[in-house]
Amino acid sequence: MMHHTKSTTRSILSTVALVAASALALAGCASTPAAENSGEGGLQTVRMSIQPLHQYVAWEFAEESGLAEELGLDLEFTYLPQVDTAVQSLARGDLDMISTCGACNFPYLAQSPELRDALIISQFKGFILVGQAGAPSFNDLVDGGATPEAARQEVFDYIEGKTFVLRESAFGALVNGLLAEAGLTRDDVTVLDVADDARAGQAFLQGQADFYMGSLAQESKLLRDYPDRAINMGGAEILGPGGLWYDTMAVDQGWLDDNGDTMVKLAALWARVARYVTEQPDDVVPLITELINENSGSTFSDEEIEQLLNDFLGFATLERWETDTYNPDSALYWRKSIDFYAEQNVKDGVLPASVDVDEHYVAEDVYTQLLDDQELLDWINAPLS
Repeated sequence: MMHHTKSTTRSILSTVALVAASALALAGCASTPAAENSGEGGLQTVRMSIQPLHQYVAWEFAEESGLAEELGLDLEFTYLPQVDTAVQSLARGDLDMISTCGACNFPYLAQSPELRDALIISQFKGFILVGQAGAPSFNDLVDGGATPEAARQEVFDYIEGKTFVLRESAFGALVNGLLAEAGLTRDDVTVLDVADDARAGQAFLQGQADFYMGSLAQESKLLRDYPDRAINMGGAEILGPGGLWYDTMAVDQGWLDDNGDTMVKLAALWARVARYVTEQPDDVVPLITELINENSGSTFSDEEIEQLLNDFLGFATLERWETDTYNPDSALYWRKSIDFYAEQNVKDGVLPASVDVDEHYVAEDVYTQLLDDQELLDWINAPLS
């Protein structure tokens, strides 16, 4: 198991914010379930805060496409880039739902006992191991017929005795996690610590190291500009729980008590949005591009946004929820990340040991309720327009 100091845990949390910033810098026609919870002749309003990042702004497609209205919902959006501000607004009752991430909640759980992480919307896949040409790729091996276990082992066997280059203060803990998964230690590899990600990337290109690990900006540059040199060897599948991050939505327990059916509908709504993102991206990407550029001052093209979505986010479809997110036998099972980071936050003094973490994470319960609602399942799976 990877061991963090307080500084390295905070570095990884800070890196997630940096990765998100780097990413910014670089309507179905089927019959729909009745909105029984809404006011007579009206829609139920859900006041939602979202961060100006690709995965979260996709919620706006649910509203603009009419999908939300089909379920009797009216989504109202507020853009709040900081999780702490959103948590405070949720506690005051100014919002019904906020964007966050599973590992981002720990600093707030003791002071926000009613906070409930209720919906997993995507896997952030920005933490990866980049290798030189000829290195094995987990995804390529699995696509070629290898079992996940065999693919992992091939990658693990390959890294022994080789050299990593990275900014140790920010990414060293992820290397430790990879080595722990592989049954190796720092004595089995060489780590070159450099001052910043740009220097690490340059050292990798100069052949000073076999592997690079760092920010999304540098990863993107290496994979995009040097496709014959740089290979994505794998993300959380090989890095273990330290590299497993899920983007989520949170609510207040009081709101959840009064709106349990609405929460299940929101899960269904997201599952259908995720189908559009993965099956008909041309319907969604232009809106995401517009919102990202508007809220970040960027000038992304639709093609660049679609590439980022494909490379670094795994939108939570029903299939992904079933096979990975909520599958205890999967390396991507959500609890692996939460249990790991809960332990680290307790060790670092961020999370009191007395906090019942399980009480705050209810997304799998919501998913189970969704599976019991055949009408919603049929709506999710209906042909896309």
